[in-house]
Amino acid sequence: MPDDLRQRKRSTLALPLANRRLPGTAAGTVTAPVIPPASGGLHCGRGGDRAGGEAGGTVTLPEFYAARLNEDEAAAGAGARRVGMPWCAELRPGTPGGLVIDDLGLVASTGGGYAAEHIARHDPARVLRRVEAGRQILRRCSAVMDELDVYPNGLVSPRAFLARMTLRYLAVEYDDHPDYDEAWRP
Repeated sequence: MPDDLRQRKRSTLALPLANRRLPGTAAGTVTAPVIPPASGGLHCGRGGDRAGGEAGGTVTLPEFYAARLNEDEAAAGAGARRVGMPWCAELRPGTPGGLVIDDLGLVASTGGGYAAEHIARHDPARVLRRVEAGRQILRRCSAVMDELDVYPNGLVSPRAFLARMTLRYLAVEYDDHPDYDEAWRP
């Protein structure tokens, strides 16, 4: 991050909250964007009100992973006040919490510096880059994952196996989702 941007962010943080204002808010208020629930609602931990797949039937691993990427993209888009604007963690000496800021001001206030660093590392721009990379991997893996593992001449092809395993490793990130199938666990 350029030094002038850091200095500007630090000078913004030096103002008391009562003197800071985000666009579209009344003086003396600081608000963070509200992230609406992704389709199917947000989830924490196992369980949920849906079972057996998103359409009431079974869902394939590529369909499951694609749906999670879509949810991540929607949440990142809702959380970004301007896509591409980096988030930065700011810690103040002598205070227990941390702040996450962008060019427009305060994004979040946390109870600990570790949380601010974590939130800042997962800003919407980074999530959108990960989603795009995930879609490219999904596209390439889906194209070969149903190939025969053993050719008629007896030679073994590792392409399909590697494609399936790659998607399994990527999908395990979402193992707390109600549609995750334990049979996919690598």
